[in-house]
Amino acid sequence: MHLALDDEEIQSFFRSLDINGNGHISLDELIDRFSSLNNRQLLTRISKFVMSGNGNSNYVFDRHASDQRRGHMTQDEFKVMVKEFIKRISNAEILNMYRHFDIGSKGYITRDEFSSAFSSEPQEQVFKI
Repeated sequence: MHLALDDEEIQSFFRSLDINGNGHISLDELIDRFSSLNNRQLLTRISKFVMSGNGNSNYVFDRHASDQRRGHMTQDEFKVMVKEFIKRISNAEILNMYRHFDIGSKGYITRDEFSSAFSSEPQEQVFKI
């Protein structure tokens, strides 16, 4: 398949990848933009671990969330949990996954959000070309 883009389309695509606008595309920026394409696969992998054996979503949530009283899991706690299940994953990929779980961008994940995230589709980022 051959995709022909004119100069304006190429510049627009570049700007969509250059998140911080510094004129360079870093590996983290590239991963951040394209990792949403990988979110479904990552979510499936995590779900297999969460739902396997004696684990279920509440058990895994409670094991990793330090704020049991309010039922909140922080982004750092989520990162630790994900790295326990998937050893080779970038911080940008974890952040994209976290966005799927943290409905409303509150800065924490509730137990209900954690459970329901496994049954909902990750949001895909749309790139303007």
